[in-house]
Amino acid sequence: STQLELGNYQTSGAFAYVSAKPKQADGKAIDYGKTDYAKDAKSSGFADNAIGLLKFEKGAWKVLTYSIGVSKAPVDVWVKKYGAPKALFGN
Repeated sequence: STQLELGNYQTSGAFAYVSAKPKQADGKAIDYGKTDYAKDAKSSGFADNAIGLLKFEKGAWKVLTYSIGVSKAPVDVWVKKYGAPKALFGN
């Protein structure tokens, strides 16, 4: 079980962008060595962070996509693929 320590939350229209630090359910840091991200976590480019793009549809938030280990969203990709407004990402 995990929880997220919210770092950034932005909304624009029906879209939301979230950036957060994953934590264990008890609030302790994640040991990525015990996860599917073990190999990636060893690289200097790995960030202890998760990002996600959500859309409000039919009365609920739907997760469109997310990434773990990155600090920045692929803005141009998410704008093109999901129709998210570029302003959502503060660019």
